Amino acid sequence: MPISFHCETCRRSICVPDGSEGKKTRCPECYSIVRVPFSGNATLLSVPDEPKFATPVVEDPLGITGKTESRWDNPESVHASPATSSPIPPVSPAPGPAAKTPSPSPPSPSLPGDASQPQTTLKRLATLKVLATVLMAFGVIALVVTLLFAVVRILALVDQPTNDLVVLGKMAGIVVLFFVQLGTVIALNEARIRRNYTTARTGMILAILPFSNPAACLLLPLALTIWGLAILLKRDVRAAFKSEQGYTPD
Repeated sequence: MPISFHCETCRRSICVPDGSEGKKTRCPECYSIVRVPFSGNATLLSVPDEPKFATPVVEDPLGITGKTESRWDNPESVHASPATSSPIPPVSPAPGPAAKTPSPSPPSPSLPGDASQPQTTLKRLATLKVLATVLMAFGVIALVVTLLFAVVRILALVDQPTNDLVVLGKMAGIVVLFFVQLGTVIALNEARIRRNYTTARTGMILAILPFSNPAACLLLPLALTIWGLAILLKRDVRAAFKSEQGYTPD
């Protein structure tokens, strides 16, 4: 049976095998050299055998076992400012080219019929467009009638050639009348689209004459033509034509 006794220095219980009486041994606690007492002064204890696969006790001379402190728990590193903790210094953006201030664009000229014109001028322009369209319709009708009359005369001359100056003069007059009526219709179209003021005024004057516009023999077409000419002579209406963009009404 093992012999159990107490260390004389630290009072640690020491167990030694049987038959070690009188021999010296070392205390595992304080490392003192003690003598094993005889069986009369020692207590015999039954010590159970250690398991075959017992986990060996590993000594920790550095004293780091069980410590869970992390280096990130350092208050200095936690409360450090971003400017001092970042290893990369902040980079300031490179200065770019100075932004150019856009120069103010010149004011665009007022186009004919836009919203910047007075309401009265807009009404006059709208009325002029309607009158010119109606007079063009009368002119086209007269132009078609003249063309048919000229075709009939030409066919008659082809069937019965003649050297009579009166007949040839009438035929030349019909041709001239046809081209005058065609020019009147074209000039009235200039008044409708407000492109060339001089041509539009000439067309309105020709539309009053019966030979260039036979419809002027009637009272209603004649009144419409005079009304259109009166509107066309207004200074603000003249300034609205494309050919008169540099014209400023007094």
